[in-house]
Amino acid sequence: MLGDQLPRGITALEALWFLSFSSVAWQLWTHNEELVGMKGAQVRLGESFHKITLTFRKTNQSDPDKSNCYEIYPTPDEPATNTFMHLKAWYDYMASVYAINDADYVFPKIRGNQLQHGTPMSTDDVLNLLTRIAEATGILEDRAGKYTTHCFRRGGCQHRFMIANYKWSLTVVRWWGGWAANESVDTVIKYLLEELDK
Repeated sequence: MLGDQLPRGITALEALWFLSFSSVAWQLWTHNEELVGMKGAQVRLGESFHKITLTFRKTNQSDPDKSNCYEIYPTPDEPATNTFMHLKAWYDYMASVYAINDADYVFPKIRGNQLQHGTPMSTDDVLNLLTRIAEATGILEDRAGKYTTHCFRRGGCQHRFMIANYKWSLTVVRWWGGWAANESVDTVIKYLLEELDK
């Protein structure tokens, strides 16, 4: 899957970890802290789709018991963000290293070329890896600024609302993004359309 296209200075383990992490973040529009703390009990892999349950999202702090259960289907027409494929590859790799259980972190810390079983990747570690990958690939060459992990949430959301072949309604966007029912529509619209102003 990774072939010989690894960015310079990025290990195969980091690349595999990042492909899965970033595709889940893009698909579910998660905040960094929601995803680094995700445990095995929240993920169920299936033959035709995977289920991921997120509870108490940052955008829904008014109801600590609210959770959304997401069904993730294959998207072969979008291979870079094919969460179904990347998450399965990540789980296959983890299963080759240790037995995964419901209490394990889905995205454990990487130290050297080893997974640190039982230790989550910190939000700073994720940001550092994103920065290293962006620099190694030259994706921000001749551009000011840098990527943050919020690019997955905002970019995934804007993609589904404005760009994808099958665009989603505002109602679906609000549910999928975990926004509280009392969240102002203006806030969500600003979030979605801000890029058009830039």
